[in-house]
Amino acid sequence: MFCFCFKIKRADVSDLSKQEFVTQGLASHMAIDAINGRLYWVTENSVESCLMNGERLVKHFFIPYFSGSKVISLTLNFDLGKLLWYVKSYDKQEIYMTDLIQGEARGEANRYQLIGTVNSIAK
Repeated sequence: MFCFCFKIKRADVSDLSKQEFVTQGLASHMAIDAINGRLYWVTENSVESCLMNGERLVKHFFIPYFSGSKVISLTLNFDLGKLLWYVKSYDKQEIYMTDLIQGEARGEANRYQLIGTVNSIAK
């Protein structure tokens, strides 16, 4: 799986030479919710988001290291206001869902739910 490092910086529009570092992370997939001003991304073991300026980090989902499972990707469904992500392990594949964060979340994630499992795709 390919991962990339991202950095969030902010600057005054009138003077872009003075940039302030906000946060950085390692992600394998990212999506932008421009309506609510949030970035969503996945690492191998988590689903996270923050405001576009790097503030109000939220961990939506976490898998322990060495569990045999990996978070692969995510998508945003704006019609339903949902965040969905795909988790793959050696014996099954799962899709989870939660509400998109709207407004000023204070670091708390919405409850998520498992919406589907595939135990084997080989026949």
